[in-house]
Amino acid sequence: MAGGGGGSGELVGRVASDASPDPPPNVPPSVSPGLAGSPVGLRLIITYKVLKAAVQAALAALLPILQRFGVTSFWALRMTRLAEHVAHRSTAALARRIAALLTPTHVALISIALALDAALTGFEAWALHRRFRWAPWLVVVAGSTLIPFEVVELARRPRVSRAAILVVNLLIIAYLVARARQEHAKANAEARTKTHTKTRTEPSATH
Repeated sequence: MAGGGGGSGELVGRVASDASPDPPPNVPPSVSPGLAGSPVGLRLIITYKVLKAAVQAALAALLPILQRFGVTSFWALRMTRLAEHVAHRSTAALARRIAALLTPTHVALISIALALDAALTGFEAWALHRRFRWAPWLVVVAGSTLIPFEVVELARRPRVSRAAILVVNLLIIAYLVARARQEHAKANAEARTKTHTKTRTEPSATH
């Protein structure tokens, strides 16, 4: 009797242990799409886009204020006088170009262009931050359209700043294209794996 009771108790314990759910694995806390779960390269691009958009938006808001208080007109007059009295030809040409950019019409156009570029850059940063699949291609297309103009400007007037901007844009485009292709290939591989697993489990389920 004692042996039988012990055997039945052992059997009940085994059934209870089998029925109890397995303890959940140590799963790390879910990370929402954003900087915390992004690779270093993507985080650098997002940070660069955010800073660029902030600077452009600040300049777009500041230029009309400077124009309203006469600051741009004052410096346009100073540049015009400098171009008339300076002896160096390249300095005079630069002064005349700055004076032309400081006219009310050019200041308004520059402010509008800066505001539009800031909005686009901020939207790109937000889309990359949210990890939308189309976000890298948006940045690639938007950046690629400006590359020919940047190359022409760099060939006409070589400057270190323009060369640096061109190199940064090319690096961003190359990185995002490689990353988008990698994620696309990974998604296709996961889809094929799921399809293969489903086709293998369906016949066994019917039996």
